[in-house]
Amino acid sequence: MTVAEKEEHHKLGLEVLFGVLDFAGCTKNITAWKYLAKYLRQTLMGSHLAWVQEEWNSRKNWWPRFHFSYFWAKSDWKDDKTLACEKALVAGILLGKGICFIFFFSGHGF
Repeated sequence: MTVAEKEEHHKLGLEVLFGVLDFAGCTKNITAWKYLAKYLRQTLMGSHLAWVQEEWNSRKNWWPRFHFSYFWAKSDWKDDKTLACEKALVAGILLGKGICFIFFFSGHGF
């Protein structure tokens, strides 16, 4: 696989992961969150910020409430700490550290 093919595959993977997590039935899919965190780190380290922005722009007005509210932080922490940590990592990458989802974890030793 050439470098261009690998990059195209990676970009498609990012699109698919965002798309999967758009659905309410997948909000607690730990595998999708782990892969999204991994793909976001790799994408940003590979200097492809535009790919992330392309996916995030259509979601930035609703994903924070859908995935990263204080309610979800508390619920996720209670039900599955690993899921909560993966979502916190993604929230930190997409929104920065100053959001309530991250603040919830700062009170729990993070």
